[in-house]
Amino acid sequence: MRDSGGFSTVSSTSPGNEGCWVPAVSLESLLSEVRSPYLLKVDCEGCEADLVSREPHAVEAFKYIILKSHPHVTGIPHERLISSIEGLGFTCRRLGVTVSDATTFYCTKR
Repeated sequence: MRDSGGFSTVSSTSPGNEGCWVPAVSLESLLSEVRSPYLLKVDCEGCEADLVSREPHAVEAFKYIILKSHPHVTGIPHERLISSIEGLGFTCRRLGVTVSDATTFYCTKR
């Protein structure tokens, strides 16, 4: 994946598998194509902390966020990530715990 600008959802090491490349785009660039952003669903296996810290203005554009936090991948505790989101004007609540310490949160704009 080094310098690819994309992410493969298919292992290219499987016999007969050519792989599938998906281009990476910023949230900001996606927002330029949407008139009224409503819901942001984030389940990116560890990129959620980067998204919140690198594109806070884009995150602020949404009314609702459903986010899965992966502290075992990012090294960033749930509390710190949620505090950052709440600092952007949201109120968040935990929806549940899933496998491997990944927790889903639902956030609404205040």
